[in-house]
Amino acid sequence: MLFYKFEVINQSNNSYEGMYLNMYMDGDIGDGSGGAPEYEDDLVGIDPANNLAYMYDSKGYSKDWNTKTAYMGVVMLKTPMVDGVELGMTDCHYMIYDYDVDVDSIQYGYISSSSSLYNSSLSEKYFHVASGDNIHFD
Repeated sequence: MLFYKFEVINQSNNSYEGMYLNMYMDGDIGDGSGGAPEYEDDLVGIDPANNLAYMYDSKGYSKDWNTKTAYMGVVMLKTPMVDGVELGMTDCHYMIYDYDVDVDSIQYGYISSSSSLYNSSLSEKYFHVASGDNIHFD
């Protein structure tokens, strides 16, 4: 179990309307025979009400490890307050490793659920809306 504490302090003379803090993780669960990646059958779960995102193996078993696999997750114990109310998890997305690019506008659009990125030709790579039109959670 790991705990990270992020404290963001504005030491500039600028006032900011908003910001995004992103936790990026690549939790491949299990290995295939001979150490081949088994990430292709990994699944992602998101529970915004409990500020939780987690990953797990769809079969719950690793051939290479010859044992059951576990879950890996991230939970936010405390989130920023706005008008006396904690914001909680505001966005959570997953992507295929090959789609991870070092382009600020795409990274920012991805973590902030930018409608311009969602409405672009890149949308299917970064947004996997399960139901409705809430683009903030895959």
